[in-house]
Formats: sequence, structure tokens, C-alpha cells
Amino acid sequence: MLEDSTLRLIIAKLCLDYYADSKSEDRGAYLESLKSKLKEVESKLQNFVKAISAGVFNETVQQAMTELESQKHLLKEQIEAEELREKHDIKLDDIVKFFESFVGNLDDKKLREYVLDIFVDKIYVYKERMVITFHFTDDKQELSYEDTLEMIENHRYLMDCVNDPEAHVEYNPIAAKMRENLISVGGTDPNFFP
Repeated sequence: MLEDSTLRLIIAKLCLDYYADSKSEDRGAYLESLKSKLKEVESKLQNFVKAISAGVFNETVQQAMTELESQKHLLKEQIEAEELREKHDIKLDDIVKFFESFVGNLDDKKLREYVLDIFVDKIYVYKERMVITFHFTDDKQELSYEDTLEMIENHRYLMDCVNDPEAHVEYNPIAAKMRENLISVGGTDPNFFP
């Protein structure tokens, strides 16, 4: 799709519109929440420093401090990225140029690696199937194997409930409530499900 310059422009415009909609007052609130979390982490670290100076130090304290230092580092990176986002508006041309970076022969190893690095988080290969997880956030937050399996199982269960609600209503009150909510979204027609 991105090889067609007209489609590239249409997709870029849709992305720009989405970006403009998401860049509302929520952005400021998000930045403030990150700064607040950073203060909390720094305060906890300061308490550990006080405890260490009072002579309390063991493996648990060391592990907790290491985790807090990691959180602090990540929060600082997120704050910096958010501040840069606020400073620099994305332009349509920026998005088009980004999309143009994916245009080319996908037989080229460097281009394939670039596309995979940008979009793909993990690939799980089974005998009967393959599961690919994608990056959903700017910070390339990882989705663990266990989380992926749980997400797949939850999706299957939800689809079972949607496709055959009667089979789940008798045995599971949560599924019955889910069905009621889905029906209310689709209208009052009890034949909403095929």
C-alpha cells in the first residue's frame, strides 16, 4: 500500500488527523502524571538512602532500589519524549517521509530488518501456527509470552461468547453480563448475534 504515493498521502493524512485529535489536553495531564510518578519514585529512593545510612542494607533493599532506579530511568525517558512531542508538532510531510522509508524491495534484507524492528515485538512459532506481537506504544513496551497467551485465550473466549452466547450464559454469569452489554451496544434486537 505504501508504494502508491496517493495511498501514502491518504494514510499520512489519517495519521495526522489522529495525532491532532490525541494531542488534546490529555497530553498535559499525561505529562503531569509522569512527573508525579517520578517524584514518588525519587521519594522512595530517598527513603532507601536514609535507611542505608541508618545501617539497614540487605539483598531485598538492593533489589528494590535497583527496580526503582530502573523505573526512574524509564520515567525520565518518557517525560523527555513527551516534552519533545509537545515542543515539535508533526507535519504531514514528516509522516509521508516516514512512510517513504518503508518503500522498496522487501527482498532487501536491510529493509526487511528495518520494518521488523519498527513494527514487530516478538514472533512465536508453533507446529500449527505462528503468533506475531506488534509494538503498540512509542517506547516499544514488551508483551511477555505469558501475557500474549492470556490475551489470545481471552480473545478466543470473547469470540466464543459473541458467536455462541447461549452456550455460555447458563454456565457463566460474567458471560451473560457481557452478552447483555454487547446487545445493548448493538440495540435491543435479541437477534443481534447471528
